[in-house]
Amino acid sequence: MNERGSGNMPASLPSEPQTQAGQAPMGSRAGRTYAILSLLYLGFVIYGSLVPLAYRHVPWEEALRRFRDIPYLDLPISRRGDLVFNLLLFIPLTFFALGAVTRGGQRRFPWLLAALLLLLAAGLSVAIEFGQIFFPPHTVSQNDMYVESAGAVVGAVVWFGFGRRITRWFGEVWGRRSGGAMAAKVLAGYLVLVILYQLLPFDLTIRPAELYHKLKGQKTTLVPFTDVAGLSAHTLVSEATLLIPVGFFLGVMRRRGQVPSRRGGVVRGLAVGFGFAALLEMGQLFVFSRYASTTDVLLGGLGAWTGYALACGVGPAADRPWLQSAGWLRWGPAVRLGALLVWVGALAWHKWVPFDFHWPADLGRAVRGFFAVPFLRQYYGSEFLNATRMVREFVCFVVLGLLAGSFVAGSRAGAKWAVAALVALVAIAMEFAQVFLPRVADMTAALLAATAGVIGVRLFDWFHDVFVATRRDARPGRFTAGPC
Repeated sequence: MNERGSGNMPASLPSEPQTQAGQAPMGSRAGRTYAILSLLYLGFVIYGSLVPLAYRHVPWEEALRRFRDIPYLDLPISRRGDLVFNLLLFIPLTFFALGAVTRGGQRRFPWLLAALLLLLAAGLSVAIEFGQIFFPPHTVSQNDMYVESAGAVVGAVVWFGFGRRITRWFGEVWGRRSGGAMAAKVLAGYLVLVILYQLLPFDLTIRPAELYHKLKGQKTTLVPFTDVAGLSAHTLVSEATLLIPVGFFLGVMRRRGQVPSRRGGVVRGLAVGFGFAALLEMGQLFVFSRYASTTDVLLGGLGAWTGYALACGVGPAADRPWLQSAGWLRWGPAVRLGALLVWVGALAWHKWVPFDFHWPADLGRAVRGFFAVPFLRQYYGSEFLNATRMVREFVCFVVLGLLAGSFVAGSRAGAKWAVAALVALVAIAMEFAQVFLPRVADMTAALLAATAGVIGVRLFDWFHDVFVATRRDARPGRFTAGPC
């Protein structure tokens, strides 16, 4: 695909054998992409199931006896989230695999292929549970095999229901840059992800007794900013930032001919933002392990309204884009530099506060701890909380990469890679510096942050083309949604 996204991808999933002369058929490209994803994800599933890789020899006969006697555990609702995550673990596996073997939905007899893949997925689940006998401290149970096999079935169902649409969606997102129309498409996908994220880990309950204990316990906060878990600046900003793209999407979707007054637009943005945030928190009342809080309603509503205002001010729905004003043309570079420095400072504050640096008593041990087995730290504790932290960390450093990438927009690839490398070094240095703090320095977190920063730098041109209003957006017919 062209680096600047000239738009070679068709608007619907192609059935034609060739998109352009000299290019591979779309089905072949989609199939290869899904094949790569399948192999990478398969490696991740196997590796993650055996972490911390503490192999212990068990005689073969003893291993077989233990496997024959593995129990079916009667887990309480507080442990139901672990089962849900095992189910979710296998959904992408069969989804990617079906995308690969059907060449993105183009091959005949997909049901026969799906049946074979489901058998292979069930066999993989059994093999993983058997292998965990040799890699303590994993808990081996029948529950995991059942839910992982069920996850494989769900992945196949999702493929047959939405696989072609999802393939087409990704193809259009990466193949075109058409201002507001593409912004709406990308943000619609984000909206779905936010709703799913707010319902994780899907340990849903409607039992009156469990709902009563949740409302009376420490998992519901009715008075804003009195959350039992405490509130840090990072948490407050994260909760507000989560819904900024949702508000941006709502602003982009305002249609021509429905332009409210300035005051009406503000009121509408606030109402929609707080309403959407309230609906998300109400949904979390029925997720046993999630915390429902009025604080999140206020922060999420504020974030959604901020996104709505940005869509109307700088986004493709803007009538008079702020970034095309004379003031921005003059002061824009200084503002962007200030934003970059503030963001770096905020990340350093989050990772280093209260800044009690000291030389560790055993520096070698501390450094070896930093280079521990990847994902070892994430193995311990709640899967959901660890996943949430990793996602937040990833997003924070993607933003850092986008801010840094704005200074090399339109430059040659060499300049972009140089800035990307600098951002990656900053990310790794921030995490490694925690060796000298009473914290746990984690190489996995450092590599995740570095990868996110590189992605942010490399994505800036695409991000700008999709989400920032430019003069070409004013041409007739470019975009169906109008100013707010």
